[in-house]
Amino acid sequence: MPTPDSTPEAAPQHTPGPWFSDTKYPLQVVSLDGVFVAQVMSSEPDRALIAAAPDLLAALEAILEQSHDPAIERLAKAAIAAVRGEAQ
Repeated sequence: MPTPDSTPEAAPQHTPGPWFSDTKYPLQVVSLDGVFVAQVMSSEPDRALIAAAPDLLAALEAILEQSHDPAIERLAKAAIAAVRGEAQ
């Protein structure tokens, strides 16, 4: 019998957003409550992109709920699957 975490609908749990680039430790991305999310050794644009990930996921989910365009829905579903580590 599958466990709740093994069902196709169960999305991997990530640290809740918002995330941001830490001003005290600029190579780190942290959550609003200070939980360490990632260390980025490259550029500020990369850190900004990682920090925006929870907001981008929420936007894709909202677009998917409202879209009536199959092409947009395919793109949103593929991006959401990539975020969740699911094969598409």
